[in-house]
Amino acid sequence: MQASLRKILIAGTALCLSTAPVLAAAPDLGPAQTLDSFRINAATMGDIDSRNIDAYQKQMRAALSITDPPRRDAAVMSARQQLAQNIRKPLTAGTIAELDGLLDLGGVSPQLGATG
Repeated sequence: MQASLRKILIAGTALCLSTAPVLAAAPDLGPAQTLDSFRINAATMGDIDSRNIDAYQKQMRAALSITDPPRRDAAVMSARQQLAQNIRKPLTAGTIAELDGLLDLGGVSPQLGATG
């Protein structure tokens, strides 16, 4: 029972942390409206040009070479946040997974650094 409760708490915390930036961006809207707006405005692969892909790939290769897990995760999050900032759109875990798959950047969760 303890393991199940722990998993639920971790999943709930991850969900809250992943939606916090979205909710903070539009404090006058309710959570449901904000998340719907986020989904509509989220980046797709077509929004990411080759220049941004090259920069992201370089940052991710450097991040994945870090052996200390907390530092590696921080570098991965930074690379993904930089990409989102460069394209001026939030990145979903699905878009990250697709991009990382195309670039053969396996080994790290697409949830890490996703903004929705």
